Amino acid sequence: MLGPADILLGGVLPGAVALVVRQGLLRAGVSDRVVWPLAVGVAFVAGQAALAAQPGATGGEGFSAAFAGWASALPRATASFAWPRESSQWLPAATAGAAVISLFITAGGYGRPVGAALGVALAVGLPLRLLWGSVYLTSEWSGGEAAAWSTGLAATLLAVGWLLSRPQSEASAASDWLRAALTAAAALGLAIVLATSGSLSYARLAGIVVAAIVGAQLGGVGVAADRRRGVETAGPVLASLAGGLLLLGYFFAEVTAVNTLLLAGALAATGLPLPKRLATGWRPIALRGAVCLALVAVAAGNAGYAFAEATAAETSNPYANWPAE
Repeated sequence: MLGPADILLGGVLPGAVALVVRQGLLRAGVSDRVVWPLAVGVAFVAGQAALAAQPGATGGEGFSAAFAGWASALPRATASFAWPRESSQWLPAATAGAAVISLFITAGGYGRPVGAALGVALAVGLPLRLLWGSVYLTSEWSGGEAAAWSTGLAATLLAVGWLLSRPQSEASAASDWLRAALTAAAALGLAIVLATSGSLSYARLAGIVVAAIVGAQLGGVGVAADRRRGVETAGPVLASLAGGLLLLGYFFAEVTAVNTLLLAGALAATGLPLPKRLATGWRPIALRGAVCLALVAVAAGNAGYAFAEATAAETSNPYANWPAE
């Protein structure tokens, strides 16, 4: 279960980091096309490191000893991202690569094709890196199956990343806030599905993504509107994080294929292209919001129902809690 420390380290801390980074850099004159992906990326790395250091906070008595233990473990947790041993520890590196891609894509001109090429490389490499050494690549899949899975995963990640990064033709201050809220809602749905599908550790990481989006969006408050950009500026970063966690949840937890596709669709719906006759006024954000929230609700409902059934079956089994002989 999630405790106060999880909420503080995986929610409040990364949210505050994202807020401070975006607000501070915008006021220092840095372009928002640099600030948005940086704020989300730094917040995620800070949150993941903070959560990873948690076990070091259990060795003392009282708050002071617990904090000292956590603080002493934090440098080691951060350094582990340089030499990853677990699949999820590759996400900070993916975040850094995606932030560079964001800069190229938003630069315009020749930067766009360079960013697109790097995006293809990341979309192909990230699934392979996360699955490297797993039973899927070592024994379960044939060469043809591995190629088919890699192609499908890369294509899906690219599509989601493109839609998350797609600018809105009807952009305004209100639509920017609503799009950020929808993106955060999709990430929250991902956290719920992961938590009810056998992986609280991945759910905590998805919670960091939610906090980073919310904090970064709040970090633009008080800055002139012409200096602010929308959450789509960090689209490649969010696609790498959410897509990576979806992949981990499907292959290494119990997230179903249906829920995986529903959540990928919810993320993509935030940038869904619409016919011109519907792309005016309040209609675009309302339609995208309806699709996004409906997909999130179905995925969360599916996962919640399956979790409730599994819990009920375990509770009704008189032998479930008997000690093994």
